[in-house]
Amino acid sequence: MLDLVIAGGTLVDGTGAPAQDLDLGVQGDCIAVLGDLSATPAHRRVDARGLIVAPGFIDIHTHHNDEMDGGIEHIPAADNYLRQGVTTCVAGNCGGAAFPIGPHLDRVDRLEIRSNYAVLVGCNTARHAVLTEERPATGAELERMVALVREGFEEGALGLSSGVAYSPFLTTTELIAMAGVAAGYGSFYASHIRSEGDGLLEAIIELIDVVRHSGAGGEISHIKCYGRDHWGKAEQALALVEAARAEGLDVTADQYPYTGCFTGLAGTLFGQETTLRAYRQGGMDRLLAAPLRAEAEARFAARYELLDQGEGIILAPLEPHPEFQGKTLAEYLREQGGDPFAATVGLCGQGHISAIYLAMCEDDVVTYMRSPHVMVGSDGHLRVFGKSFSHPRNFGTFPRVLARYVRDQGVLTVEQAVHKMTAMPARRSGLRRRGRLAPGYIADITVFDPRTVQDHATFRDGNAYATGIELVLLAGQTALAHDQPSPAGHGRVLRRGEG
Repeated sequence: MLDLVIAGGTLVDGTGAPAQDLDLGVQGDCIAVLGDLSATPAHRRVDARGLIVAPGFIDIHTHHNDEMDGGIEHIPAADNYLRQGVTTCVAGNCGGAAFPIGPHLDRVDRLEIRSNYAVLVGCNTARHAVLTEERPATGAELERMVALVREGFEEGALGLSSGVAYSPFLTTTELIAMAGVAAGYGSFYASHIRSEGDGLLEAIIELIDVVRHSGAGGEISHIKCYGRDHWGKAEQALALVEAARAEGLDVTADQYPYTGCFTGLAGTLFGQETTLRAYRQGGMDRLLAAPLRAEAEARFAARYELLDQGEGIILAPLEPHPEFQGKTLAEYLREQGGDPFAATVGLCGQGHISAIYLAMCEDDVVTYMRSPHVMVGSDGHLRVFGKSFSHPRNFGTFPRVLARYVRDQGVLTVEQAVHKMTAMPARRSGLRRRGRLAPGYIADITVFDPRTVQDHATFRDGNAYATGIELVLLAGQTALAHDQPSPAGHGRVLRRGEG
């Protein structure tokens, strides 16, 4: 007798193959059988007529380790992702991993988490543990960095990440050496590349060089064309990916389905290197004095103009600031009066202020999405509902693809979209028993209504749960039913080799 039969649904198995009308049987924590199970006894049956039965969605690009509201250790419910149908979240992206990884995973393992959780080891984290100076690493320092990356893999990391844009002192030589460790574990290197605007194509070439010389797989994180002057470069970026793949290099990318990105305000407007120097010299007010002011003010003027004189910057601080959250920077500066540069420095001096940047265009989002080498990833955070302003990707990424780009616009078929959310990220991250509906695979399953699945979060109201996710199973156990999370958590920590 089976534990569970999901009957009458349309199965989209994750491989990209055509959907089939089949029943699915679960025994224990695994998928046991697919087929006509109308006469097969089961302890429980779920009527899925009119619904899509898919593998649980795998978010390959999250920051769930320790950012924003504190990450998985503080928000084990992970309901803003569970309600999207996400069953596995891969954290530690953009170079910023929990460190050391082993004790972090052990702590998470003791929690009742509501989605599976895995991590990458970070190049930035490893470098900062060894070297904080603004110079290339010596041979001995690089050996220590490589040793820390190896330690992270031994403690369970699925892959390696870098945020070269956030730590511009990372050299290509350092990245190749650390990515070589990933290659030794048959793993991959994901990068928030050096530039997504002026130097986009050169930054992709750098990633390809790292892949070529290290032997690791390569993942371009949240691929985009940043800034109006660079809109339309998606085809050129994808041509570089295609050429690398034709060479035999395993290069892919992930993206979120929005035209606005999200990161810290100071580094974006004043430059990462300049901001780092200001902090090391005592704080943000150092940007108002020589020698940093000239460089920071020039960068500010260029970015302010690039983002529609501040109208394309929506202030989104983590901690509640009702006096300015949700306003554009232009609105805030009009209220403040005086020198826009000095007022923005003062704003950033109030703490870590993040923002949403309306810097991309819809045509590029669609171009990237149509590529068979680009998967879905939110680049998001775990959030406490309603605590403060949120990027909509934290609540709506996966349902938005299914609603806007499958049902409403036909950019993708449902089979293509599910593939980008399941088997593609499973293969990339080495999760061999997830991402597909087939006997023997772990029964992480998402069932959704293709007619009603919908994201509701927007750039002006980012706190809104998605709807239309009817059932989520984690290892055969009900994690969510009819958009509502179950009381118990059934998520697992997934270490390298355990997926």
